[in-house]
Amino acid sequence: MLCELDIENCKEVVYEDEADVMSLRSINISPAAEFQYLAEGFMQGLRRLKDLKVCSCEGMSFLWHDELQQLTCLRHLIIDDSSLQHPILDGEETRQVELWLPTKLETLELRKCDNLVKVPEGLHLTSLQELHIYECPSLISFSESGLPSSLQVLKIENCKNLISLVQEEEYSNCAATCLESLVIRNCPSLKSISSSNGSLPARFKHLSIRYCPNLQCLSWGKLPDNLRKLEIYDCDNLICLSSSCELPEALESFQIWSCNRLDSLKATLPKSLKSLLICNCGQLKWITDRGIQNLIFLQRLEISYSEGFMKVLEEVGFPPNLSSLTIRNLKVCKPLLQWGLHRVTSLRKLHLSGEATDMVSFPPEPEEEEEEEEENVDDELQGKMMLPNSLTTLNIESFKNLDKLSAGIQCLTSLQYLSICYCEQLNSFLKGGLPLSLLKLEIVYCLLLGEQCERDEGLLLPVISHIPCVEYDYFQV
Repeated sequence: MLCELDIENCKEVVYEDEADVMSLRSINISPAAEFQYLAEGFMQGLRRLKDLKVCSCEGMSFLWHDELQQLTCLRHLIIDDSSLQHPILDGEETRQVELWLPTKLETLELRKCDNLVKVPEGLHLTSLQELHIYECPSLISFSESGLPSSLQVLKIENCKNLISLVQEEEYSNCAATCLESLVIRNCPSLKSISSSNGSLPARFKHLSIRYCPNLQCLSWGKLPDNLRKLEIYDCDNLICLSSSCELPEALESFQIWSCNRLDSLKATLPKSLKSLLICNCGQLKWITDRGIQNLIFLQRLEISYSEGFMKVLEEVGFPPNLSSLTIRNLKVCKPLLQWGLHRVTSLRKLHLSGEATDMVSFPPEPEEEEEEEEENVDDELQGKMMLPNSLTTLNIESFKNLDKLSAGIQCLTSLQYLSICYCEQLNSFLKGGLPLSLLKLEIVYCLLLGEQCERDEGLLLPVISHIPCVEYDYFQV
């Protein structure tokens, strides 16, 4: 009744003909240099096998012939660290190796196949739904015949010589597929994911590209109308997303990070956006009207400080239904907290980081002359409430002039997690203490504050004694 079998570092395994392996559903063979000795009889007994992983299979040439096709129930196959070659270069001659795969295969992973030049022609699999390719340094492109028509998910990582996914003249086959998700990571030679006159598959819902510095454009046509999630990280030469620079109206999540040559997007952002992240894109002028005011479904916003975006916030305020807000590289803090942030009553998480020199106290305190003009206690409290009391998580990071927390912190009656990082001058809390709701306080690289809290005789111990979890890491390396 054995269902799963792992064979590791057993290079001279011998299969006895009378051994019954019919019950096996999953096998992991690693490494398998001498495993061909038992190939014929063993494979015949695995007619019900669904999962097979073979590692270090230099000697398993039988896999690429009829024996593998005998596994008619096989659904998931992983080939790891293989000498698989397609094509094999022999002097000036090129000899194709046919990869015989079970026709009902649903998931195929090719890992560390150093000699794989093209994804083999044998991938005409009518049931294949997912194809993962990792660390295949010789891979340049896919076969001219395109991708399997049934394919839904394609993941490619660490293929340093991959230039394109399709031939220049070929994209019709891929465009007609069921492909919904494309993930590409760390392919520094990649120049295109579509042909010069082609668009991406119409059924695309998820597109994620990271660390592809030679990629210039995602699509020379428009982006797919069904696209829901778009992520682009560290693509230094990306100059446009599509020929129209427009984002699909159905887009729900848009994340772009460190794409310094990208300089424009459609002025009006899709109303359907729920998550928006735009950071470290120095030339990007992505909003020129009041489009952000219409983002009524936006829940997560993460941006790098820019004067243009700050101007938009000053004019129209924050999206009304934010639950998470992160602003990095903050240069000026006071105006940000005076533009109605306390009115965003749905906000739960706030993360601020930067070098704002006006951040001496947090939240910033009203000017003295303004305090003297306050007519009653309620008005004075309102002046301190620059943050919504709905906050449950607050992160403050890298403000070198910050030396104290102000009374506005006490208004955060729902606050559960407070993290203060790299604030070297911060040395005190309020005498009245931190919110009673606080469950965890984290102090990272705040030398003055950390020492006062941790010492047995620390002056701040009574202020934080009610907090169940307090963590320190204040010694800078």
